Amino acid sequence: RNDQGRFVKAKTMWFHGTPPPQEAEAVALREDIVWLGELEYSWVVIELDCLLVVNAIMDNYKLERI
Repeated sequence: RNDQGRFVKAKTMWFHGTPPPQEAEAVALREDIVWLGELEYSWVVIELDCLLVVNAIMDNYKLERI
């Protein structure tokens, strides 16, 4: 959604197998970031459901900032 709450774009993909939820969310996040780069979007908010993935990203971010 844009800043006015209107729908902008969506994408679906198929993957083989049945990964654990945290793996599926991490792969989807990676694909989203690549797609957003292809669309040349530079200011986005991505919402995640899996706290494990969020914490892993934040921990890695903190390590890189040290």
